[in-house]
Amino acid sequence: MDFEFDDVQQALLDTVDGMLQRHAGPSRAREILDGPGYDDDLERRLAGAGLLDLARDPEAGPLAALLVQERVAAHLGVVAMGPRSLIAPALGLDLEGPVALASRLSGQRVRFGAQARSALVLADGSAFVAAVESCSDESRRFGYPVATVQLSKKEELPQGAADELARWWRIGLAADIAALAHAALRLTASHLTDRIQFGRPIASRQAVQHRLAAVYVQAEAATWVTRYAASVTGQQAAQEAAAAAATTAVGLAHAAIWELHQLSGAIGFTVEYDLQLFTMRMHGLRLELDGVSGGHARALADKRWFRASTAAS
Repeated sequence: MDFEFDDVQQALLDTVDGMLQRHAGPSRAREILDGPGYDDDLERRLAGAGLLDLARDPEAGPLAALLVQERVAAHLGVVAMGPRSLIAPALGLDLEGPVALASRLSGQRVRFGAQARSALVLADGSAFVAAVESCSDESRRFGYPVATVQLSKKEELPQGAADELARWWRIGLAADIAALAHAALRLTASHLTDRIQFGRPIASRQAVQHRLAAVYVQAEAATWVTRYAASVTGQQAAQEAAAAAATTAVGLAHAAIWELHQLSGAIGFTVEYDLQLFTMRMHGLRLELDGVSGGHARALADKRWFRASTAAS
């Protein structure tokens, strides 16, 4: 696997970063969460630039779509990237956003439930497309709008769609967690560099550097295993890689949330400070990731053992 972006990928990311620097970020996220709950303007800009259809482009593919999703997450874009740009193309669907993701056919709290037109549902070993009929109990405390939805007009997708939905759901959530962790780490490192205690920046102390480095290593691991999962082929290997990405991302979320708030001190526990915009999202995504199918490490072990046993026999 090449760990360097090629010229086309770098140009794509430069374009995305320029757009997001103008039309996303902490202030914009606060504005959207205090208002409509969904950034329709940002989604239109992404769609107009062709950035929501990269997975369908043979010259770009799912990996390019994932790289864009990472950037949107890092800039706190309040849009449902994964369902629209990763999962729907993998299932052969062309859905207009916002699209929600659910693991029950009714009565579940889901991200963007109040804003979604439709939902992709993974339930009872099958995959469905459903219309959002109604919603209630909306909350925006976890960095995304979350609401309880009732679904109708359910259409079951063909055999095999459930595995693909679970795979790309895992990958998309893992990518968001890794991108959020990297962004939160940069914010924390900047704070610790600027903060002076006993005549020295806090970041100059080796013990603090070690803790930051540990989070960075975990974030890099989650980033690259997720990118690998988006590019690998072969059904068994693909499912195994997605389970590995989910397992790594869950561990990262636990570590990053705890460490970065601890390192930020008292300011890290205030809603006025931007850190919580990243970590509360990681909390919510981690819980959603566990709700996709759960047992990611066990699934990884099962798939790897099954593949090894099959090859040996």
